[in-house]
Amino acid sequence: MKVSTMIILSFVIIIALVVSIVGMIWLSNPLRMPQPMVTNYILRLTPIGIHIDDVIEVIEGREDWRVHYIDQRSGFVHPRLRGEDHGWPTDRNRPIIGNQSIRANVGAYQAWYKMFFVTHVDVFWGFDEDGYLIEIYVWKSIDVL
Repeated sequence: MKVSTMIILSFVIIIALVVSIVGMIWLSNPLRMPQPMVTNYILRLTPIGIHIDDVIEVIEGREDWRVHYIDQRSGFVHPRLRGEDHGWPTDRNRPIIGNQSIRANVGAYQAWYKMFFVTHVDVFWGFDEDGYLIEIYVWKSIDVL
């Protein structure tokens, strides 16, 4: 084999290895996926209609998940739905989802291209008056290290 052919082949192998490693890292943490896909992942673990006690059990069974609060007297204020005041959300006109709620941090990750930023993933679960799940919201927020 010529030297130039060996250099090209080596370069192709290195690129394939880098792409494979990046792909495995991305696939190993479902929280890295786009928000709708993370929502589907959480819904597979805690499907609509599951009881609040079962959701608490799922959260407590996950080593990396941390409860922010469990409120059995109020739903959660949707963090993204806009109110009527010039399009900006206000607590007074954002909808409250459910009659009971849980908020938990389900993990964090650092993207290689955002070296100084950490993305935290929180989930809000809203339950009806009988304690059955009616809606979830996945919220990703980015912090500087």
